[in-house]
Amino acid sequence: MVYSQQKKFLFIHIQKTAGTTIRKVLLAATDDAKWLDGHYATHLSASWARMRLGIDHFSDLKTFAFVRNPFDRLVSWWADIKNSEKDLPGEDALPLAHEPNVLRLDVLKNCTSFEDFILYAPSRCSHEIAPWFSRNQLDWLSDRGNNILVKRIGRFENFQEEFLAILRWLNIENSELPYENKVEHKHYRDHYSSRMQKEVAQRFQRDLIYFGYQF
Repeated sequence: MVYSQQKKFLFIHIQKTAGTTIRKVLLAATDDAKWLDGHYATHLSASWARMRLGIDHFSDLKTFAFVRNPFDRLVSWWADIKNSEKDLPGEDALPLAHEPNVLRLDVLKNCTSFEDFILYAPSRCSHEIAPWFSRNQLDWLSDRGNNILVKRIGRFENFQEEFLAILRWLNIENSELPYENKVEHKHYRDHYSSRMQKEVAQRFQRDLIYFGYQF
């Protein structure tokens, strides 16, 4: 989550929606841009930020986030976890590891394949980690009454066009966008069995309906 009081913006970072790229651009372009601190600080919700900053100040900010097709997002998430395996600390470092590494270590300990990740991560991973794999993107963006709290929601599928439009909205000039943490993989549909497809469709039904995504 990146916040600037000077530019009056707040970016809500949902995993695997080009957030690392967005964060890099915002931090480089704004002198006072910073993280908002909190547990699992990389991926805090709009509801948490509104509580932390106060309703009035939060309402004055240009708040935004990006979302992604849940089927594609999960393929990318698993690829990122596997790609980072060689660089992770040992399992004995788990209690002291940085938050993203805690999640990755826990997943790798309990899931040996993408199928495992889809079907069993919520039940096999630790109780602190497991909820992340059932959390809809709407949970980052709405309050308990299901009211959307951010002013703009971009689509990962149209990232270049939509992020440049958001930068103009923020009065930030940037003609070139780096793409960080990109992991190449086959088309997401090639990774799913019928059972896996049904599991994701059920678990992320709210996202699929609200954002109009399909398999």
